[in-house]
Amino acid sequence: MKKIIIILISLFATSLAWSQDITLDEKELTTLFCKSWQMDSAMMDGKPMVQKEVKDLGFTFNKDFTFYLIEDGKATSVGLWKYFPDKKWIALALYEKVSLIITSIDEEKFIAVSPAQLEVKEGDKKMEVIFKAK
Repeated sequence: MKKIIIILISLFATSLAWSQDITLDEKELTTLFCKSWQMDSAMMDGKPMVQKEVKDLGFTFNKDFTFYLIEDGKATSVGLWKYFPDKKWIALALYEKVSLIITSIDEEKFIAVSPAQLEVKEGDKKMEVIFKAK
């Protein structure tokens, strides 16, 4: 657990090139967030990406700050999530490594990016993945 916190802190110390807009308090966010979500689509620079094969991928988030990664209908991994209200994002960590950053959420969908996407420079291609509530 300490390793995850250290990794999260070091990741969030970097400068950002991505817009984050989660402005809920932790209680509101937990109520909104803790349910099952399914991957819906991917976007590159705001345009839908053509996907030959959409993987059956989803998440189930729990109030104890854990989540299940769901692949092809089965829970394949357990991770931790943490809300950073000062950064306006949610970090998802699997195997002690931040693997996804949620930058926007509402009742119907959330938008996520990889940690590497946080440092994409202006003019470079930006990719995001959209998950819909089940």
